[in-house]
Amino acid sequence: MISHHHKCIFVHLRRTGGNSIELALGGIVLLDRQGHKTTLWDNNLHRGRNTPYKLDYRGHHLHDTAMAIKKQFPEEFRSYSRFSVVRNPWDQMISLYLRLNATDNSAINFKGWLKSFSALAGTVPAQSIFEDDGTCLVQEIGRYENLATDFVDICGKFGINADPLHRTNASNKKPYAEYYDAESREQVSRIFSRDIAHFGFRFER
Repeated sequence: MISHHHKCIFVHLRRTGGNSIELALGGIVLLDRQGHKTTLWDNNLHRGRNTPYKLDYRGHHLHDTAMAIKKQFPEEFRSYSRFSVVRNPWDQMISLYLRLNATDNSAINFKGWLKSFSALAGTVPAQSIFEDDGTCLVQEIGRYENLATDFVDICGKFGINADPLHRTNASNKKPYAEYYDAESREQVSRIFSRDIAHFGFRFER
């Protein structure tokens, strides 16, 4: 999202707490059934793009990469503060799968889905916030695992007075390691190889 009010750009990767951040920064506004503002996420009301209960002020497509935002808003990209949030990829991918396949609580088809996964831009940090030469296009990167404190720290560095974070669009799942076997674990290692090396992610049981 691009916030002209806060003079900042947030590159929203899938399943990294981005809706909570956009709600705090005014990129989205949630409404209840009576049309009143709320911070309580309701999947029946707020999930999806075309819902009258979620007002979209992001300024560009939801999971645009940093390069895409730079092309759309070159002056703002040069002068605004820029940040993103990353997540342990094994955790991120099972969370994404369960969000897209809500009826498969056991993730029985997870391995097959991984083999055909192609949504690198918007999901994988190396494809979303870095250039091909490894140059990072954002100034600050938070960790999903420390989202509340990292968001406060980033806002402090940028001089942003934001609302508190509220948990939104969460998925219910077991510890991520329980969904993996050796093959699917290695598949995620290949998809996120550059990010695992850069951020030091580890598969933790």
